[in-house]
Amino acid sequence: MPQEKNEPLLKHDHDLPQAESSQPNSEQPLYTSEQLFQGQKEIQIRHHNETYRLRITKTDKLILTK
Repeated sequence: MPQEKNEPLLKHDHDLPQAESSQPNSEQPLYTSEQLFQGQKEIQIRHHNETYRLRITKTDKLILTK
């Protein structure tokens, strides 16, 4: 389903996908790009009232822009 421009993919913190727990020594959660992007090529991230765009390029790299 296409997203409206500026509509967040995840509307609430409890909508976040579960982090992988395959690394027991890591204190930080680990998310795969598949978990975050959910089939999309671009997502929006809200940080301190600013919106950032994280996108997957044609060469399968990640780019974060403000």
